[in-house]
Amino acid sequence: MFKDLLDDPHNKQVMKLLYQTAEWHALAKLRMHTDLTLEHLHCITKEFGSLMRQFRDHICPQFNTAKLSHEVAI
Repeated sequence: MFKDLLDDPHNKQVMKLLYQTAEWHALAKLRMHTDLTLEHLHCITKEFGSLMRQFRDHICPQFNTAKLSHEVAI
């Protein structure tokens, strides 16, 4: 699994994001929904968006990254 990908406090936030991603994916992949699963998917989607924005705004700037050559060509 994923363990200690980054140093704290970033690791805790990334672990939460990975968990939410897996939960969102599992719910979104259901073939049959009930009112309860749709409501939960709606809530998870909003929380997932919030976590992604936090990741973009607070974690990403902490790391010096560069695009790979094939990414630059796109």
